[in-house]
Amino acid sequence: MISNKIEKNVSEKEVEVSRSDDFVKRYVRLLSQFTDAPEEFQEAAALFLLSTGVGRKWVFRSMPEATIFGKSSEPSGKPLNLWFTLIGRSRVTRKSTGVLKHVEEAAKDAFGEDRFLSRAFTPEFLIKEMQTKTIQTAAGPETPCVWIRDEIAGFFAQLKKKDSYLTNTDALLSTIYDGSSYSSGTIGREKEAVPSPYLTCFLASTDYLPTLFDSLQLRLGFLNRFIFVIGDRKERKALRTDPITEDEKKEAKEIENFLKALAKRSILTMLEMSTEAKRIYDSFEEDIERRISSENLDSREGYIGQLPNLVARLMCLYRISRMTLDELNECTSVVCIDREDVEKAIQYAQRTWDWFEEVAEIMFGSHGKETMQEHVVDSAVVKLLEDGKQKHIKEIIDGLNKVNINVCQATVYNRLRRLKQDRKVASSRFGFYEIIRENAGNARGE
Repeated sequence: MISNKIEKNVSEKEVEVSRSDDFVKRYVRLLSQFTDAPEEFQEAAALFLLSTGVGRKWVFRSMPEATIFGKSSEPSGKPLNLWFTLIGRSRVTRKSTGVLKHVEEAAKDAFGEDRFLSRAFTPEFLIKEMQTKTIQTAAGPETPCVWIRDEIAGFFAQLKKKDSYLTNTDALLSTIYDGSSYSSGTIGREKEAVPSPYLTCFLASTDYLPTLFDSLQLRLGFLNRFIFVIGDRKERKALRTDPITEDEKKEAKEIENFLKALAKRSILTMLEMSTEAKRIYDSFEEDIERRISSENLDSREGYIGQLPNLVARLMCLYRISRMTLDELNECTSVVCIDREDVEKAIQYAQRTWDWFEEVAEIMFGSHGKETMQEHVVDSAVVKLLEDGKQKHIKEIIDGLNKVNINVCQATVYNRLRRLKQDRKVASSRFGFYEIIRENAGNARGE
């Protein structure tokens, strides 16, 4: 388990919370009248609905995503799609009846049923199904899709199986998450293409789910794209039997109208940071990069490295959440992200990391011996090389045997390859290894 937390750029006392209720607060407040499902789940549901509603009509102005070459004159930027997985105990956290049911109702009402993917699919069927959802817009073809599914454990179990019908699905979904147009073809099938995909996910399972995760899925980036929301019911509420009140009907209608206004917006809107917002964001990104370069995060490195990308998406959604219906209906092509939006986003990213720590603890706890062996071998190899001399792999194995670490040559070779990727050791000639000098002091505990 990672013990260190992300350093907080923002003191809770410094956060300036807008007095007017935004979409997220209103959604959480309304749903809390009907169910005792954790507020964390309802907050995730609100952000998911916003993320689904904005589609590709709202993007964050980020030059790495901008079109530099080619004929396209349309401005481009980072898409705002989010993937959520709720993790909580069955029955008491009300994932299905208290959260997913209402999210699906709201999404179908505001965005229509055409966007929805099947609950289960093969990679081939996924591509064929997404092709049917491609629409033509002023900016060109795009493919908006929504995936909502309860009890997702079976999906992840299939991903781990060799020769599974879901082979390579995680790689395919990762490409789709990034918004990159997808194309493929074989001799037996014509070319298949999914232009400009925009996929949002809202999934759920129990705390058994992380035991099905694989560290390779972290290293390759698939799991890093999910926000794992861990919730626990604070207190039980008595079953409500009273009908919905007029005030609650009015609030629900306003929530529906807000989502429909998002979906109906026709112009492309760029979200830009104010000077103060950018200063806070840059500071957060620097903290993340410092942690990656100074700490041994191992396979967790990819997840923490994704947090700035998550903050960029979240701060845009928090800004949109504060807008009124009149503002949504205006033909404004640029909207400014303020300090409070990026502060909220950073706080949510910090919670995301805390949730992931719990996921990682369950995940690696289920592979405890294997994970412990990897860390023991890595530490011992670095210590053997701390004298700065080159050593052949056979010398390293002999050195490990002397300290009662008995592993085969293939295992040692794999760990050395990983240490090379992490820039802890180097290999100047085949079979010989040496420590990178900057790591020698760390190996001695200096």
